[in-house]
Amino acid sequence: MKSFGKALRKRIPAVGLGLVSALAIGATTAVVATPSAYAQAKASREFGEPYTQAREAIQAKNFSGALPLLDKAAPHAADNAQKLAIEQLRTAVYAGTNNTSKLIQSLEAQLALGGLPAATVKSHKATIMGLYAQQGNDAKALQLTKDYVNQYGGTAQQYAYLASSSLKAGDRAGAINFGSKAIEQSRAEGAAPKEQLFNIVMKAHYDNEDLDSYYGVLEQAAVVYPKDTYWKALIARSEKAPQFNRQQMTHDLYRAMQAAGVSLTQNDKLAMAEQAFTRGMAVEAESVIKPMFDSGEIGGADDKNATRNKRLYDGIVRLLTPTALAVWMTAWPKPKPPAPA
Repeated sequence: MKSFGKALRKRIPAVGLGLVSALAIGATTAVVATPSAYAQAKASREFGEPYTQAREAIQAKNFSGALPLLDKAAPHAADNAQKLAIEQLRTAVYAGTNNTSKLIQSLEAQLALGGLPAATVKSHKATIMGLYAQQGNDAKALQLTKDYVNQYGGTAQQYAYLASSSLKAGDRAGAINFGSKAIEQSRAEGAAPKEQLFNIVMKAHYDNEDLDSYYGVLEQAAVVYPKDTYWKALIARSEKAPQFNRQQMTHDLYRAMQAAGVSLTQNDKLAMAEQAFTRGMAVEAESVIKPMFDSGEIGGADDKNATRNKRLYDGIVRLLTPTALAVWMTAWPKPKPPAPA
């Protein structure tokens, strides 16, 4: 629990849920830049003139002047296409004035009118859920994001937001589901999964008292983020296993920690050397303990266990002699190889 407690104090932000930027209204700005064909088709003078003037006002960033013109044109919209053209310009106005509430309403109105390309529908939905999150309407943002990823699939950031929000709401199954998808999607996007994603999934498993799954995720986290707290937890777990062989399993875990770049403590190195020595791996044992002696880290005046450590080192060196190795090879109990066919 302590290994991921701090990481969960802050929720994953909603940034990245939608395309809340100039790109989010790309379809709308295209309408502003050039008159829409469906806005011009069969347009009456009462519609066409104020519509064109509103579009020109928006291009000049005269947003306050554009809205009355749009209100003037709206009653004369001949069909859904012209209504959509009006609403797209309203969207541009509200985006330009950073009026989030009105921008949401306008984008939702566009979706309700229909007639938009599929790509625009998708980007509007992403934008709307991001805007709700910016407003602090987490419940609405959460539901819309769930609907979105169910329909289109999600980014790692979107899945991460759902995982974090689910855990906060006490939805452990959702936290595990979306957290696992966020980890998987991060890798698909070519990035290392964020450490907090592992912590979210671990916390949910821990609260479910599913320790097998908890340690399974912990193993994944230790590979990506080789912290001694993760590896020490795995060592402690392995020691409780029914078939635990301390010499073999702990030694193998120290090897994995070393390979992963974890900084081993003096006691860790001594334990690794001793376990390698006990298993008859004198070369490996010497490679661990000799640098410690050469540097004075152990065996010197400040080493409280100098006598014991020196005895261990001498035993490792003796085992490296050809005679000692031959004795060990014949005396050490180990399985015989299968008889040749």
